[in-house]
Amino acid sequence: MRKLFVTAAVVLVSVFVLAQESFARTLIVNTFGGAGKYTTIGAAHADATNSDVISVQYGQGTYRGAIITKGVKILAASPGINIDLPGSAVSGRSVGFHVIDVKGVRIQGFQFRNLDLPIYAEGTQGLIVNGNTLNYAVQAVTLWDCRGSNIVNNLINNLRSTNKGGGLGVFVGSSSVGISLNNKVQHNWVAGQVNGGGAAYWTAGIALYGEPASEENSGNKVLSNTVALSGPAQLAGVMLDQYAKLPNCVVENNQVKNNQLKNVAFKLVENPQGLSAACGNDVSGNVLQSKLLGGAVEVFPEPVSSGGTSLIRPF
Repeated sequence: MRKLFVTAAVVLVSVFVLAQESFARTLIVNTFGGAGKYTTIGAAHADATNSDVISVQYGQGTYRGAIITKGVKILAASPGINIDLPGSAVSGRSVGFHVIDVKGVRIQGFQFRNLDLPIYAEGTQGLIVNGNTLNYAVQAVTLWDCRGSNIVNNLINNLRSTNKGGGLGVFVGSSSVGISLNNKVQHNWVAGQVNGGGAAYWTAGIALYGEPASEENSGNKVLSNTVALSGPAQLAGVMLDQYAKLPNCVVENNQVKNNQLKNVAFKLVENPQGLSAACGNDVSGNVLQSKLLGGAVEVFPEPVSSGGTSLIRPF
């Protein structure tokens, strides 16, 4: 009898989910407006419900980002749709899409220009960032305390760093009050120049990070990305960085595999020294591409410090 009851409950939940999806609407955004259309992404989001699609069409000028608190899909209807104006701010830095404590958001197909933090997510689940171009960002894609995200097929051109931090392409971090789990960063291209910065902190194409007192940053996969950056002396292709000294493990049980690393002086960096081996991080199959070497050679984490501090300065 209990089995029949549980089965019936599962069926009812499934029907409810399917009904929600079948009633998902497509909200059209166009700067020209018109009947049934919105002129801003923020206005469309205000009227949206979970599972709705916000389709952003080509219009006059550029678009402003928005604070996203609903499980919507925000899709560029055609190539070349620009998000140049901030929808939010963090620590005085301009944010394009600020995704906060929500499940099932998708951001796809946009071009971001000159925003400090184009995509900034906190406490999200199942976020998908796919096929975007992010230009001249301080921190292009930011995941704080997120779970199950997929950052895939994005092009990150040129980075900026400031006297307070940044210079990061894709950042996956766990805060002192949060957990980061099972995010994927794959098939992205991070290229160009890192401008600004100084000797006080490092910059990186992709970074996994744990704050002081952070509980866990694990199960993440950094797979088959290309990092081709040049700039400051303290520039890493991929960085694994935690405050806690060993044997404490925060950045643990992650995979950093099959990434192509070019130009950067430091290819793979771990902090503290021995982090990968001690904390079960699988770092393998990553190669340095260099004409001087006459081919490709596998690279492994380079020791930097004994820990107790961080190397990067994220926003």
